[in-house]
Amino acid sequence: MTEEIRAIVKQVMRERHMTQTQLAEKLGVTPQALSRTLNERGKVPGLWRDIFEELGLEVTVKRIEQE
Repeated sequence: MTEEIRAIVKQVMRERHMTQTQLAEKLGVTPQALSRTLNERGKVPGLWRDIFEELGLEVTVKRIEQE
């Protein structure tokens, strides 16, 4: 994921006063796995989808019109 997406996820967590440990518990993963995912030190398959779902976020991919 891009830094922009990571920043949005972290911002939503701050707005909800949610720690990484609390989000990890809701997702059923270890705090370390979530930390690795949020800081791009590792890849946890499917975890991004779960993070977005838990925080009520969605990612949209759109084709850029080329000239």
